Amino acid sequence: MPDSSFFSAIKSVLIVSPNVRLGNYLLLTPLLTELEKKFPRARIDILTASQNAPAIFSGFSTVDRVLVCIGSIRSARTN
Repeated sequence: MPDSSFFSAIKSVLIVSPNVRLGNYLLLTPLLTELEKKFPRARIDILTASQNAPAIFSGFSTVDRVLVCIGSIRSARTN
């Protein structure tokens, strides 16, 4: 198990959630809590295809940004 200095060095976390079902977003809530505990100084962003996600996660102080991908995340590619 890495020591605490490893966890404090993490600056950002990106959660990618290609599924737009509400139940899957509810399952992210325990993950957000744990990420805040493990990486207290990290920026936490969520990348999703759901237009409703910004409203769903607006009450979470742990989430810095909710990025909505127009189209399919699964088909997105980088060069």
